[in-house]
Amino acid sequence: MEKFDVVALGELLIDFTENGISGQGNPLFEANPGGAPCNVLAMLSKLGCQTAFIGKVGKDFLGNS
Repeated sequence: MEKFDVVALGELLIDFTENGISGQGNPLFEANPGGAPCNVLAMLSKLGCQTAFIGKVGKDFLGNS
């Protein structure tokens, strides 16, 4: 059985982060997986921890991509 240092239970979200300006001067956004539990796990993983996430993905176009 695999052991984990940290296991998080929560929601998986899409964070829309600004990624430039369009030719018309409007902000452009990029969809990135995130949400507080996943963001914490990502950082802990970069620090060398074994991490796992328990959650559910929605049945929308972002959940299917």
